[in-house]
Amino acid sequence: MKVALVTILSLLTTSYALSSEVFKTNDKEEFKEKILELKNHNIPYIAKKITKGKKNYLLLIQDYKRYKNARIRRNKKVIYKGKLYFLQFENSSKKKILRAREIFNKRGFLPKHIKLLIRNLKSSTYEITYTKPKSESLFSSIETSFAQSKLRLEAHTLNNDYESQFLDFLTGLEFNSKKYSGKAMLRLYSLSEINKTDDYREAQLDIDETYINRSFSNSQITIGKQLFSWGVFDEFSNLDRVNLKNLKRFIFDTGEDFRRPITALRYEHYLDNWKLDTFYNFGLENGKMLHDESIWFGVDKENGFIRGGDRSIVDPNLVKSVNIKTNNDIDSGYGVRLSHSGSGDFSLTYLKAYADLPILRFSDSLRSEILSNSVSQSGLHDGVELVFVNEDVFGFDYVNTIGKQLYKIEVSYIPNSLVVSDDLKLVEVKKGRVAVGGDIEVDMLSTTIIWQFLHQEVLSDEEMFLDNTLTQSIFQTSSRFFTDKLESGLRFILNHNDNSNYVSPYVNFEINDSHTLGGTYNYFSGNEESYFGYHKDESFFAVNYSYIF
Repeated sequence: MKVALVTILSLLTTSYALSSEVFKTNDKEEFKEKILELKNHNIPYIAKKITKGKKNYLLLIQDYKRYKNARIRRNKKVIYKGKLYFLQFENSSKKKILRAREIFNKRGFLPKHIKLLIRNLKSSTYEITYTKPKSESLFSSIETSFAQSKLRLEAHTLNNDYESQFLDFLTGLEFNSKKYSGKAMLRLYSLSEINKTDDYREAQLDIDETYINRSFSNSQITIGKQLFSWGVFDEFSNLDRVNLKNLKRFIFDTGEDFRRPITALRYEHYLDNWKLDTFYNFGLENGKMLHDESIWFGVDKENGFIRGGDRSIVDPNLVKSVNIKTNNDIDSGYGVRLSHSGSGDFSLTYLKAYADLPILRFSDSLRSEILSNSVSQSGLHDGVELVFVNEDVFGFDYVNTIGKQLYKIEVSYIPNSLVVSDDLKLVEVKKGRVAVGGDIEVDMLSTTIIWQFLHQEVLSDEEMFLDNTLTQSIFQTSSRFFTDKLESGLRFILNHNDNSNYVSPYVNFEINDSHTLGGTYNYFSGNEESYFGYHKDESFFAVNYSYIF
């Protein structure tokens, strides 16, 4: 058995090759190291140097907040005309570099944020031909480096007996070889919240993005914990259900800071301007729920009402006494997405995935007792369960750039959603949602304006549901000053159903390429029964610091 195991391991870690090999490099030191390696192993070789002139093309991308969802690689910093860019592509083929720039333009990157540099170089290529050993270790060609790490610290205060401290530290390693790549990331997360009813603290160390990727000529396959998003909107997207959302930070975080990875198998295939993207989620993650003593939890048990609910309908004593269970279990899910890049980018999507927010599920005994006005202790004990609904989602999205403006649209249809009816039952219904929006670039003060309007409706003729429609508007601005070091902006969300709203002005200062210091003010408006109004007397101020290295 031991001999067989050794044999299997040897086969897995050894790849057999041809009797000869050609090594090419533009790095003279690497050339010398290779010769020294061959000499040390007594391997015969022939070395030569080939020198010729060539043009080298560099494609630089400016790192604006609006492009976060595109997940730009920030691997090499370049200062061009006093502004910070990141090297995205480097190639000696002008045709390839122009094609790459064209793709970025079609996907919404404005020309002023993309720079193409041309360098005339004398290139020396060093070539070594040698007799390769019969076998070499598969792992000998893997390069390991530290992944981009990020530390975020945040402190909140409130004018009404509230304070919190937040820490988020993400770091790890990256692995690369000719055909394989991967990550192994850890996230340290800490939250301390002190409010009128309770002191809540938690700290945990999680495995974050940790995966292996295998590349082929026109496809790739990835397995492990991975982070990616579908749809065209960073927020309030029915198609962005691939990753989990950190609901404990739903007011304070957006984009990549809000998402958490899933353990999945993903396959991507490219054919000309088409892309087929599929995944299977193994359903190993949970923990989407808030702590029930947090002020962000959906039920205020101290005062006895459901946040944003009509107090005249729900008995406060019932809310104070009922047992609320949280169901964090997430089953497996899957999805397929077919995309095309042309004059505009469009995608067709199907998902079997969970909604971002849970719904209430009343136990049969408690529901019957509430409807008959005779609630007992046994009914209260059976209580209410907060559950996430696994739904089929069919969607279409389209993005196009006209001048300096980017336009987006998402349409989704859910044939098997669950909603709470007037008699407190969960009823399966059809839902439809349309979201339109876009990004507008204004040259004055380097301003970006992001807008979105969405409308969701239960597609049923019966007036039997507690919530038939949802209509919201989202508006964000971002302006930069002093060579883009100072950024100020505003985030505004309006719920048209009840005219409640949330507004959050912010300012960030980039001390240097790695350190950023900022402040945010969060203000809610509306009555206590409205979507945002349950925090109407509470104004949150946050000081935040981030360090990227």
